[in-house]
Amino acid sequence: MSCDKVAVWIYDTIVYPRAGGAPAANPDMPEDIRRDYDEASAILDQSPRGAAALIRLAIQKLCKELGQPGKNINEDIGALVRGGLDPRVQQALDIVRVVGNSAVHPGQIDLRDDRKTAETLYHASEHDRG
Repeated sequence: MSCDKVAVWIYDTIVYPRAGGAPAANPDMPEDIRRDYDEASAILDQSPRGAAALIRLAIQKLCKELGQPGKNINEDIGALVRGGLDPRVQQALDIVRVVGNSAVHPGQIDLRDDRKTAETLYHASEHDRG
């Protein structure tokens, strides 16, 4: 009611528009990466594992945008850290390297991922958005 836009509710749950609850993407984020990030946000409630996989993909694409090969997120993050990243960004990317451990490659979903894992990845990516 307060925004004067259409919203559809089923009982006490809003079903349209879907709100993911993730931080908004940085306006400077490349459009291709923003689409993955926004899609991950949109599915966070319905599929935390899918959201975690998409946010990892977005972070890996961001690493590639920053000059890394984009083939292995662990190696890309390691190279960026060795290149002298800001300590806050290093910490955020280390979270990405540790969370999900074996599911750090695009297209591979860790069956142990849950909403908390996906939210952790979002908060980690907040530090290196753009």
